[in-house]
Amino acid sequence: MRKRNIEIKVRLYPNEHKTLIRKAKSAGLSREGYIRTLILGYVPRAQPPIGFDSLITELQTIGRNINQIAVKANSLGIVDAEAFIFEAANLSKEVLEIKQAVLMPDKVVTDGSNKNLESVQ
Repeated sequence: MRKRNIEIKVRLYPNEHKTLIRKAKSAGLSREGYIRTLILGYVPRAQPPIGFDSLITELQTIGRNINQIAVKANSLGIVDAEAFIFEAANLSKEVLEIKQAVLMPDKVVTDGSNKNLESVQ
């Protein structure tokens, strides 16, 4: 049995329906999923471009390589390992920020301005 058993019928103009379908498809969601996300107070983002996952994987690989170099340099006493570790941490932070900026939905502004809804229209 379905957990969501309340059905709501909404009438839309053809242009509103096209917009809903376009935005839901762009976000990789069904129409219903898109609307539920909005109800929960979030504006879904468009799916990241093709190759985004491989870019993140490459950045993470670079970060691991930097960390390995830092460990080896520290053991040999040749390079400032702290600087390398700092840079590796910075890289990890940047990867996380990129993921959040591209993948996570925006919280709806509740001051009535609807500023963040402009970007999804």
